[in-house]
Formats: sequence, C-alpha cells, structure tokens
Amino acid sequence: MKFKSSVHQLTGWVLVLSAGICFLSGVLILKLSVPETWIAFVLFTSVSLLCMWILLDTNYVLGTENLHYKTGPIRGKIAIQSIRSVEFVDSWAPPSFTKASLDKEGLYIKYNGFDDIFISPKDRHAFVNYLLTSNPNILIIKKE
Repeated sequence: MKFKSSVHQLTGWVLVLSAGICFLSGVLILKLSVPETWIAFVLFTSVSLLCMWILLDTNYVLGTENLHYKTGPIRGKIAIQSIRSVEFVDSWAPPSFTKASLDKEGLYIKYNGFDDIFISPKDRHAFVNYLLTSNPNILIIKKE
C-alpha cells in the first residue's frame, strides 16, 4: 500500500522558492555572454530539479515484508519484522538522523539493533495499522 508524505506548509514553500530562485539564477547567468555560463546554468537547473523531485516524490510503500521509502533520490527499505517500535512525533528536530520526511509531524521508527528513521505519511494512523497487520509485535508510542 502506498502512502504519500505529508508536507508542512513551510517546507513546501522553501522547496518551491529554492527551486524557483535556482532556476531563475541559472537563466540569468546564461544570459551573460560568457562561454562557460552553461556550466552554471546546468548546476542551478540541477539543484532546482532536485528540490522539485524531493517535493513531488516523497512517499512510503508498505508491502507484506518491507517498508520502502523514497525522498527524491534517497531510497531505502526496512524489513517490517525488524521494526521494534513506532513513536508519534511532532517536532522540527526529530530524534533520528535519517529523515525521509517533509513534515514535522511524523513517525519515529526504530528497527534492527540501533537503526532509526523519521517518516511522515499523510495518514499516520492508517500507516501504523497497516504495519501492525504484518508485525503485531511493534510497540506503539503515542505522546499526549
């Protein structure tokens, strides 16, 4: 089952504005009559496309055995049976270094021995319920 990431309004605006500024900067640099400006144009356009790729392609796919996550070019998978706990988090500074998320509200997942990831599916409760169908031993932590 595929879950799109929720996008915090500030994160969305930052990514869109960054993409726009980078693209416009590349176009303005290209208008200079210097032969090497195409290199700067390609660099600025690449950064612009990366921002939009991250914004438009952040999602999570739950299969029967694995959780697959994508955030633009960053991709990975986690065996559902290795997940030990899932904590509901609402913070700009989640406890995980790996953040495949575009929102401050999300799920802090601990798996394997010492691995963790922060993700932000739009429907966190449906995501957790679907996880529990594959691995009912997951500890769910909800903060009040």
